[in-house]
Amino acid sequence: MPLADRMDLAEMLAAQFREDREAMIARLKEWQGWWRDVMFVQSGVPGSVRNIDMETELAEDAESCPPEAVLTFVKALGDAREHLLANVQARLAFEALLLDAPRSETRVTPA
Repeated sequence: MPLADRMDLAEMLAAQFREDREAMIARLKEWQGWWRDVMFVQSGVPGSVRNIDMETELAEDAESCPPEAVLTFVKALGDAREHLLANVQARLAFEALLLDAPRSETRVTPA
């Protein structure tokens, strides 16, 4: 997603946060759980995955995103939740979060 789109999304998420703080905090926790599961798939520990019914989607994200980026994003999601709970300006918290969002990359498998 281009940077401008990420900033637009940050504004939208901040508006949703202003409308329903608890729902957005819960959503961030859900996202963190998803990306945590992606890390487990990447690490070869699928038995620890919580979103078992979404195995195919988890595998797709695990394949298309660099492991380092996924780890960074899991940490960023936790940081964003902490910042929002500490009353940091919502838009800034979401902008920082989305700057750390993993970007898909095309992986070439050796023949």
